[in-house]
Amino acid sequence: MRTFTATGAGSTGLLPAAVAVALAWTNSPWSEAHTSLWHTGPWISPGGARLSMDLGTGATTG
Repeated sequence: MRTFTATGAGSTGLLPAAVAVALAWTNSPWSEAHTSLWHTGPWISPGGARLSMDLGTGATTG
C-alpha cells in the first residue's frame, strides 16, 4: 500500500475514490452519521493539552 500511494498515480486514484465515498455517504439515509462525525470533539489530549475545536473546524481552518 505504501508503494502504491507513494506514486502520483496511486495518490491521484485515492482522492476521487474518497470524494465519491464522502458524497455517497452525505447523500445517503445515513447522512446524520456523517454530520455527527464532523461535530465530534477531540478524542486525544497530547501531553495534557486540550484541543478546543471539533473535527469540521479543524479540517477547514487547519
